[in-house]
Amino acid sequence: AGCKHASTAGSWPAEWPSILLRIVATGPFQCRTLALSLLCVFLSTAPAPVRHTFASMEGYQLLEKCLVSAEDDDEQHGIYACLLDLLLGHTCFAQSLTSPGAQQGGMRQNAMAAHLSEGDVVIANPQALPLILKLLEGSSSTLRQTALNDLILLLTHDDATRVHLLATPGWADSLIRIVVGGGSVSPFLALPSVV
Repeated sequence: AGCKHASTAGSWPAEWPSILLRIVATGPFQCRTLALSLLCVFLSTAPAPVRHTFASMEGYQLLEKCLVSAEDDDEQHGIYACLLDLLLGHTCFAQSLTSPGAQQGGMRQNAMAAHLSEGDVVIANPQALPLILKLLEGSSSTLRQTALNDLILLLTHDDATRVHLLATPGWADSLIRIVVGGGSVSPFLALPSVV
């Protein structure tokens, strides 16, 4: 009910996003889950300048810290969706979190694909690739697989991403550690022949 009301409200109270963020960071698990869903609704309905202000006022940094301490896969995926939404400035991730298919893995499987199917230029922020590479090395197995799938989608659908990856410090070391750690060699297969 809260999500529905918030998504149809004409505007958000100025302090509401900060309150939700504090609950996501420090509240009990059930409260964090609800606050995270509402935060995703905020990200999908707020104007771009509001999202940018939220991200610049330590919203992104705090969410990144929350990602490390998240207790289960759904919470990790929800925070990951918020982070990417902030980085990329679009709404597909937030919308997919609250969709009926999210509980069956819909968010995990379809979020990046939704961006690409709309023809978005995905890399709109230089932090996006480092975030994905970080998750590939230090998160739950399901979130690592999601990040790997996202990376493969980016590499195979967006020329700018391939160029950007090559310019990202430490990208080769990250991918090598994934392979050595039992991950997948498939990201290498998507790189251009100039590598």
